[in-house]
This record gives sequence, structure tokens and C-alpha cells, in this order.
Amino acid sequence: MALVYEKRPDDILDITVSFLSWLEGTDEIASVSSIVKGEDDDDLDVVSTTIDGAYVITRVSEGTARGIYQVYLTATFASGLKKRQQFEVAMLSAPENA
Repeated sequence: MALVYEKRPDDILDITVSFLSWLEGTDEIASVSSIVKGEDDDDLDVVSTTIDGAYVITRVSEGTARGIYQVYLTATFASGLKKRQQFEVAMLSAPENA
């Protein structure tokens, strides 16, 4: 079951994902890539991904009100291991008085 984060279209959200369970010894995350799947994949923008030790911080923006997006992060470790994590972004309606 994926973690679900809520945001409005104008919000910019930082989401931290842990890869700690898969790190052994001196292994580290060497790189990370992201894929967005949803009603219109181009609407949710992954602005950046930052590696911070065993964690990946993903900044997302935009999105279509009431849309649901799945974000897949694939971390490649220095040892060659690859692990994918997923979270969902559920879009809320824009405020009435925006």
C-alpha cells in the first residue's frame, strides 16, 4: 500500500522517502530517477529529487484538481542494487476564493 499525500494545484510539496531498509554496510544511494503515472502524467511536476543519506527528498508541484498521481522513485545503490518505492499524490480542489 502506497503512502498518500494531499496537495492543492498551487502547492509545492517536499516528500521524504526512506531507503534505509535496503542499505547495508557502507552502501549508499548513487542515483535516483522518478516516473509519474496518472490521469495526465505531465500535469504533476517532479521539480527535483535530492539524495540525503538513506533518504530521497522529492519536490512536487502543479497537478490537476481532484487528480490522483502515482510517483515511482528508483534508487540505484553504489553496490548496483536497485530498489523502487512508490507514493501517491491526491490533488485537492483549488480554494473557492483563490
